Amino acid sequence: SLLHRAKTLRQLPGIRFAEINGRRYPARVPNDPLYEGNQQWHYEAINLPQAWDITVGDESVVLALVDTGVLLDHPDLQGRLLPGFDFITDEGTANDGDGQDDDPDDPGDSTFGNSSFHGTHVTGTMAAASDNGVGVAGVTWNCKVLPIRGIGVSFGSVADIVEGMLYAGGLPNASGTVPDQPARVLNLSLGGVAGEAESAIERAAVRDLIGVGITVIAASGNQGSSEPAPPAFYSETISVGAVDATLGRASYSNFGETLDIVGPGGKRFRDDNNDGFDDGVFSTKGDDSGDAIEFTYNVLEGTSMACPHITGVIGLMLSVNPDLTADEVRSILLGTAIDLGDTGRDDEFGYGLVDAEAAVIAAQNDDIPELPDDPDDTGDPEEPVLLLSTEDVDLGLVSKTEVVSVSNGGTGMLNIFNVTPLTNDGGDWLSVTTSGSDDTTNVTAIEISIDRERLEPNFYSGVLLIEAVGLTPVLISVEMEVPEITFEGTIIVEAIDQRTAEVVATTETTDLENFDYVFNALPSGRYTLMAGTDFDGDGEICEDDDLCGMFEDIVTVVENEMTGDLDFLVSPPAP
Repeated sequence: SLLHRAKTLRQLPGIRFAEINGRRYPARVPNDPLYEGNQQWHYEAINLPQAWDITVGDESVVLALVDTGVLLDHPDLQGRLLPGFDFITDEGTANDGDGQDDDPDDPGDSTFGNSSFHGTHVTGTMAAASDNGVGVAGVTWNCKVLPIRGIGVSFGSVADIVEGMLYAGGLPNASGTVPDQPARVLNLSLGGVAGEAESAIERAAVRDLIGVGITVIAASGNQGSSEPAPPAFYSETISVGAVDATLGRASYSNFGETLDIVGPGGKRFRDDNNDGFDDGVFSTKGDDSGDAIEFTYNVLEGTSMACPHITGVIGLMLSVNPDLTADEVRSILLGTAIDLGDTGRDDEFGYGLVDAEAAVIAAQNDDIPELPDDPDDTGDPEEPVLLLSTEDVDLGLVSKTEVVSVSNGGTGMLNIFNVTPLTNDGGDWLSVTTSGSDDTTNVTAIEISIDRERLEPNFYSGVLLIEAVGLTPVLISVEMEVPEITFEGTIIVEAIDQRTAEVVATTETTDLENFDYVFNALPSGRYTLMAGTDFDGDGEICEDDDLCGMFEDIVTVVENEMTGDLDFLVSPPAP
């Protein structure tokens, strides 16, 4: 009747306008300084402010992350965190003086004061305290975060991470405890290497979580590769790639047929949107370069940064419709995404860029779209596909072994019946062993070994010929160099404790011993190995004109166990 009356009034002389008197609402904009200063460009890119006009989240919705832990005392995370757990079992990796415990605080993932505080950055994007006049805003303002520590110094083991995943879902785990309120969404801003084979226990954990209604979000990886990486390539997870400020695929972002959706991952040291700020993702952070950890804010880039945008949006969806199943969450999230690239789903962007407003509206209306071209519904190829973690192995100047992971990217059994080493010079310095199996392949790892001892200084190359039933043979190229030893004298080798940065033990070796070195009775622990000359005799190696070198990995020493093959190059300083 109102529409009819308005239409009638418009026909009368002297009436300029006649229409229904509609309503307007204030746009919900947080007063956090770094949001108001336009440094969080990534929120407008996904229509998040429009979603905030519908909901800013509900504290009954729990979002979990398995990461490096969280700076629990960060001022912009106060009131946002639930009690969590630290699942790191190795004390050296944990870097907090103990192993598994109920303290998920992040002590830093470096022993030299340049820690990433990765988990704190991810948490801030998910749910920093918002509209509080401090720092940054989070995607959700009210949803709670369950912090779980599974990554320590340099890495986290799959076994520790899996226990943290199970804990997040309230499932039986190594801690013997479960959270008071399990999560509805699990953020995994972590992953293996592109092309790596799946982990059976990791995928089983994902399936268990999906089975109890938890949505699992995983970063596609930052190798810029079309080969998938676990856990993002499991069909049960939602695989997240990254776009930069131009909404193009970020150059580092992995892509391919298993990619589901993209979110803002940013690109450091650029200003493609001309707003005067770095195009990375701004969030909560820490700085341990001084005597104590300082609570800060900073930018990072990566698919790790894209993931919490997706996790937070799902938190908003569940806040308006807590009855959504994991499958329904997936359908809404992907079905409402902003299409980028080729029309429909494509390997560069998946279904497109997450659209917070559209996803929340669809969730509120219980509008579940269909995904007609979901790659998870189209079936696998009709034959096995041989996937390798790499097809080019460079063993450099000192390495003696390298392991190449094998997986089956198709269906049916992958049956590798022969792996033949071939050298360009006809020598027998290259050898290979195969190991492992699972339900889809009879080989999961190929270990490449070289014998340097009998070789003259030179460059060497060869290939591994891999033959599998019904498939075209595949080659892995192998290269290495035997350097010429030109130094005659004494090299000093030091074992440096990773936790204290102190020299725990010293030994010496010479050219007469072929520079072989031995530490006797080195205490259990994690060490950095450095070696060099002391030409001026002051007791300090690696000074000025000294030769110097460092073993590339951290060495774990266990009591009563021998450790060998720790070869590395000692060379003059760079000019």
